[in-house]
Amino acid sequence: MVIVVLMDLPNIYAGDYRRLLVFPIGLLLLSAYFIITMGVPQGIELRGGTLITLQVASGTVVNSQGIADALAANGVQEAIVQTYPNPVGEVVEIEIAQNDLLADIERQVPDFNKQFSATADAELELAVADEKARLSGTSADAAAAQQARQKYGAVYGQFTATGEKLLGEIRQAGGQATGSYENARELKELVDNSFASARENYRRRIVGAIGSTVQYSSYSFQDVSPTLSAYFLSKAEGIVIISAILTAIVVFAVFRTIVPSLAVLIGAASDVVIALGAMALFRIPLTLPSFAALLMLIGFSLDTDMLLTIRTLKRSEGTARERAMDTVKTGATMSMSAMVAFGALFILALITHIPTYYQISAVAISGLVGDLFATWGLNAVIVLWYAEKKEKEAGG
Repeated sequence: MVIVVLMDLPNIYAGDYRRLLVFPIGLLLLSAYFIITMGVPQGIELRGGTLITLQVASGTVVNSQGIADALAANGVQEAIVQTYPNPVGEVVEIEIAQNDLLADIERQVPDFNKQFSATADAELELAVADEKARLSGTSADAAAAQQARQKYGAVYGQFTATGEKLLGEIRQAGGQATGSYENARELKELVDNSFASARENYRRRIVGAIGSTVQYSSYSFQDVSPTLSAYFLSKAEGIVIISAILTAIVVFAVFRTIVPSLAVLIGAASDVVIALGAMALFRIPLTLPSFAALLMLIGFSLDTDMLLTIRTLKRSEGTARERAMDTVKTGATMSMSAMVAFGALFILALITHIPTYYQISAVAISGLVGDLFATWGLNAVIVLWYAEKKEKEAGG
């Protein structure tokens, strides 16, 4: 049915095709407005936090506000509670932001570990220098040993200062940061054990607060530290930069002309902007699955944009407008087929309440709708303008 309708569609590029720019430009401006004013929400993987999943019996009354209030009484000011059915009852998902104290300690731990390694190296260097001075008995070796001792004292002093500061913050976060130490290794063990106890106590408080408001049969506790979320974010940024560079290289290598190449790249970028605008409007979080869907959109957009550009510029049958319209029928059929497939996944996500399915399908559908406007209303106009300009220059 869709294919028949597309085959009977009149040439949309007849007349002043520049009017088609109104739709994609308007959609891009609207998407940019949503992105700037509302922001694209980030999932736990990218911003850090904790996801608690509870399995409750069917028919159990879940007081979402009561859970949020109980968590607030235990220092959690930001909590998102969602409930949905599954085959064995109901599932309650509680997403909470990072604990600021624990997150700050987590960020300091890598530097503390580096200082421990430096202290251990200085201690070994001192032991070697002392042994060499004892065996040789020379004043030069004795001076070297004294210098190594001073270096160790400075490094160890800095390490203990950092460790004591961390222990104070761990106590404030509710950890059992008590005990004595005689050397750097014992201090590191004390800090590690105290931090582990702080995290475990925090987890127990959270689970206890939730258990006071709802009865559950089992639960899972997924915690993403700020270090891990920063790692995910940096990797995502690196992938975007590398993919953008490689895409630009391939496109320019194919067309070897500025205008058609920019048209293809603008079309791909427009798809991403429109998808991000939909994510901001409908509060679809930017997670690893939705990020993968955005990358997939770039590939799909390049496919339709290059199909349009190659057929319009590198073929000779008919006029440029006729060639562009023929491409619309092929490309739009591809887009509609993809939307049907992702629409089925979206329906499945609504039935099963699987977040990964929902994020991938919702982002893909938003981007594919945007691709219809960006490719055939924006990219096509640029390519047609360029093609007709070249034809006039060749004929004149």
